[in-house]
Amino acid sequence: MAALREHVRVTGAGVVLSESGFADAVLADLPREERAGLEPMALWWGAGGPPPELVREGDWVWIGRRWMGLRSWSWRERCDALNASVSQDGGGQQFDFVGYLDTMVRACIVDSEPTDLVLEEIDAAETAALLAAVRGLNEPDQTLANGTVSGDLARKTLQLCKALGWTPSQVWAAPAAEIDALLGLLEIEERPAPVAKTASVRGSRLARHADAVVIQIGDDP
Repeated sequence: MAALREHVRVTGAGVVLSESGFADAVLADLPREERAGLEPMALWWGAGGPPPELVREGDWVWIGRRWMGLRSWSWRERCDALNASVSQDGGGQQFDFVGYLDTMVRACIVDSEPTDLVLEEIDAAETAALLAAVRGLNEPDQTLANGTVSGDLARKTLQLCKALGWTPSQVWAAPAAEIDALLGLLEIEERPAPVAKTASVRGSRLARHADAVVIQIGDDP
């Protein structure tokens, strides 16, 4: 994480990694003459090696050599982390990408087994697995993020969220029969009330006379 902080920059084009600088940091314990040709291996190792396969049991995730109890962070915690990670630099703004990730990880760890967890001492592979687990908790559902939800499903989901005060994940996890019943009730509630029809006075020469008194018989409103 310290090496990332030094060699990652966030620009208008996205996140930029100085590969040679980061590889040098990973290989810092080797004499410089022995580093030739090892940059690809250093980048692979620095990224955690093979993609982690996460083992979950409820809110617990197996990270390398221990179980960690994780939670999602709140919207307020995320906003505070974003604000703390932005600084002014020469008239522009700089985003501390690594500081933001570090804050997110620390906010989401609620327990560990064994309990002697020191984040600074876990290796790159464990860090990659931990980041993957925490990102999975805090990123929006990809069916929404990628725009793959149909317009009808999105409309009905938003309708139920507004009516019930639920999140999309709560709506999607509810039994289908209950959701159908709720949608039916909402449709009845939102159906416009029938407009009372006023009987029209059939025109006649006598009714249109200036001194005529017309009596209209109809239902009492």
